[in-house]
Amino acid sequence: MLQANPNHAPFDLRTDAFQCFARHLQLDLLKQLLLLAPDVRRKQLAKLLQRGSRGRHAQRLARRLCPHCKEPYTPTDEALEGIGFAHEPGVLPTLYRPHGCKKCSKIGYKGRIGVHEVLTMSEGLERLTVQHASADDLERLAVAEGMVTMRDDGFEKVRMGLTSIEEILRVVA
Repeated sequence: MLQANPNHAPFDLRTDAFQCFARHLQLDLLKQLLLLAPDVRRKQLAKLLQRGSRGRHAQRLARRLCPHCKEPYTPTDEALEGIGFAHEPGVLPTLYRPHGCKKCSKIGYKGRIGVHEVLTMSEGLERLTVQHASADDLERLAVAEGMVTMRDDGFEKVRMGLTSIEEILRVVA
């Protein structure tokens, strides 16, 4: 039998919905910062530092390829280079695209997968933010410290055959 925990406040739909919405806004903050002008981005990162934030997480949902009808193909080297899809020179990966069947209502996609980006605030990023470094410098340092961009996470899911290149470009562009 389930019992209410006396240490927790009673469930309030309005408050919980507001908190969920506020968390969603925080999760989306990193991606928005990357789209803003560099001076605005630095100011926003400085505010995050003042609040004592440890980091931010951004996510998007991409459509998952239908496992019953996804169609394998080998893209051209020029096409992969044109979109920045990293691969071994001379070795073209086998990727998948939607086809459509009865199980996916002839769409080619069935379900969703998450595409994520996590920025962990480090001393180096704090230092660059205080020094008013450019947004490109901030992103370069974050990637050098291990941040996987949303685009790279999406491309990894394309390599795994979970979604298509077109879907990732649609979602993270």
